[in-house]
Amino acid sequence: MAKHFPGKIAVAGGINAERAKPLVKAGASIIIVGGAIIKAKDPEEATKIIRKAIEEALTS
Repeated sequence: MAKHFPGKIAVAGGINAERAKPLVKAGASIIIVGGAIIKAKDPEEATKIIRKAIEEALTS
């Protein structure tokens, strides 16, 4: 994705930990997460899980 679009790529809508990782690997540089955090029973834990998935995608 990133090689076809110059600049930063933002993605939003239906993003969770499972979906964030491949989006980052494809070149997304801005990940907008709403519902996966707000609707979670434990929003803080959901945020940690999503952040970990993004960090793993950046380092693998």
